[in-house]
Amino acid sequence: MAGKSYTQTARTNEVSLAIETFFIGAYGATYDPATRFDVDSPTSGFYSMGTVVEDSPTIRVSREKYQLELGIPKIVAYETVMTVGAEISFSIYSNSFWQAQFALGNTDITTIATVGTATAETQYIGKCSITYYHLLGVADFYNGSQVVHEFPRVSPANEWEEAFRPDAANGMPLSFTAQGYKTTIDSCSQLVVGMRHYFGPDPDCSCE
Repeated sequence: MAGKSYTQTARTNEVSLAIETFFIGAYGATYDPATRFDVDSPTSGFYSMGTVVEDSPTIRVSREKYQLELGIPKIVAYETVMTVGAEISFSIYSNSFWQAQFALGNTDITTIATVGTATAETQYIGKCSITYYHLLGVADFYNGSQVVHEFPRVSPANEWEEAFRPDAANGMPLSFTAQGYKTTIDSCSQLVVGMRHYFGPDPDCSCE
């Protein structure tokens, strides 16, 4: 009897659970994509953003294409990418100045204060200057695999809101817009907005 498409079998090496957490560094900070990222010992120059609201991380990439249609009926005969963009958003369980300074773009990281050391700190809302960062999203899966979303040049997004609730733990929203940068792909210099690094299941790191 022939197999049926509705009797799906899980590829257990590709199905697992993860929580993505984020690390921020100065624009120009270096990350080695050939090595797994250790969240307990971050790459020099990167700082943990804190405890993430587990269902909040979203990475949205968009492309707009120009399409030339010819003939009757019209059929796409040529297309090229016109616009590429990416936005990274997530929330952190925090109400501190430390996360707020990145949400508002008020620090260039070279002047940041250590978490928890400030007793009073003012953040300015609406500054006209734009600050750029290097952002990493690190997701360790239960089967020992890891995905790292890397955005070497991001800036705080256009909108930010903060709302405290009496019936929920405070989550500070952060949102960043990815900027373009040049990288070498197949010996050619190309403009991209980010990278996705994948590390396959590691038996020594698996909980399954």
